[in-house]
Amino acid sequence: MLPVRVPAPSTASSFGISRYPRTRRMRTSASGKPAAFQAKVKLPSGTTDASAGILVGFDGGTDAGYAVVINPNNGGQIRICPVTGGDSIGGSVAATNCTIQANTQYTITVVKKQAYIQAWVDQVASSRVAYSSSNIAPFGSFGLISEAANTTFDDFRTWSGFPREHAGRRWRSSAKTSLNTGSGELTVEAKDHGGEAVFTGHRDDYYFAEVEMNLNGGADAALYVLYLDPDNWYRIRLDGTYARPERMRHGVLSALGGNTTYNVSNWRKVEVSLTQTYGLRYKVEGQAQWTTVPLLSGLSIHCGGVALSGWQAKFRNLKVGYDMGQTSDLVIDENFSSTSVSPTYDDNGNLTKDADHAYVYDAWDNLVRVRAQNDADITFAQYAYYGNDQRAKKAVTKRGSLDGTTYFFYDGAEVIEEEDGSQALQQQYVWGPNHTCA
Repeated sequence: MLPVRVPAPSTASSFGISRYPRTRRMRTSASGKPAAFQAKVKLPSGTTDASAGILVGFDGGTDAGYAVVINPNNGGQIRICPVTGGDSIGGSVAATNCTIQANTQYTITVVKKQAYIQAWVDQVASSRVAYSSSNIAPFGSFGLISEAANTTFDDFRTWSGFPREHAGRRWRSSAKTSLNTGSGELTVEAKDHGGEAVFTGHRDDYYFAEVEMNLNGGADAALYVLYLDPDNWYRIRLDGTYARPERMRHGVLSALGGNTTYNVSNWRKVEVSLTQTYGLRYKVEGQAQWTTVPLLSGLSIHCGGVALSGWQAKFRNLKVGYDMGQTSDLVIDENFSSTSVSPTYDDNGNLTKDADHAYVYDAWDNLVRVRAQNDADITFAQYAYYGNDQRAKKAVTKRGSLDGTTYFFYDGAEVIEEEDGSQALQQQYVWGPNHTCA
């Protein structure tokens, strides 16, 4: 990629960079939430007190946003600063000291959620800076910004913060990951561009989860529960000294309290329990007692799955279930020993088992039950049929907001009405010619 150089005010712009008396910026198209951004930045020789970096959450209607910048003043800092008036970089709302020098290239990484910004320099954990505020726009443009003429930008990259399909089985990831099937370990490197590895096939309100984690020389490692999306989750994060319960709600990060010290070693098992009686509790291997987490207005996220993340952390032996301590009775039992799953089928060609579920059929090959692969007592869905094999009833459990019963009614081959478990009307359909639904 060719480097982009911010021109001096008297120099014609050839990269779509607007020229202003004090600050130069380049904005790209609007971004959704969440996302990660990265750029290599080099301030020109002789710069003593000027900022340059990445612009995020910029609202063209108000000409305001936020910038993550580096500045060499007093040894150097990475800062999060408001941007007003289109291009004026204000005083920092958050800053971390780190070595910044003119005429030296640095890589800035920014993770932007709805109302939360975190950033660091050159994948150095001690340079991390973060800021959370309702003033941060959930959406906005992003780009590059500088107060110094002839600042050079290179390798400007963006990543979607939403977990995507991955080559490994049963999970999606928005972070950089690697899988060692020989040792049964998943490595998650959020230092690259943030993100989490999210496990699929399970989402509910009350359950337990446990995993062994290793900081692997990095800054932290975390087990997420009630993971709804990148902007809504709970987690227990180990930072080498403390176990820290935290919540992300609508993109705002909150420390929940209930921090505990733990005996640091290469591997530590972390257990989390979600119950209606106790709410959120956790225990780190070596701790004698469970710690009940002080919640903000109760469990404000009511269903979700599990996820893993860390600066460069390793994980092994993830287990999720409903019977605490019964490791043979699990919904998820992931040992990271394979990158693929071989589905099984019955003699009639019906799928009977995949990575997460087992499927049961009647004598007429109608699907009647979906259960956990490892636990015949945990049922996620049941189906009933009329004599002509049309579906009459669907009952979903342990799927959070999807839970409920639905009854189906037909006119010939077409369904015309759906009712819930209380026989209240939920949906009606009108069919036109050629079996098209109006």
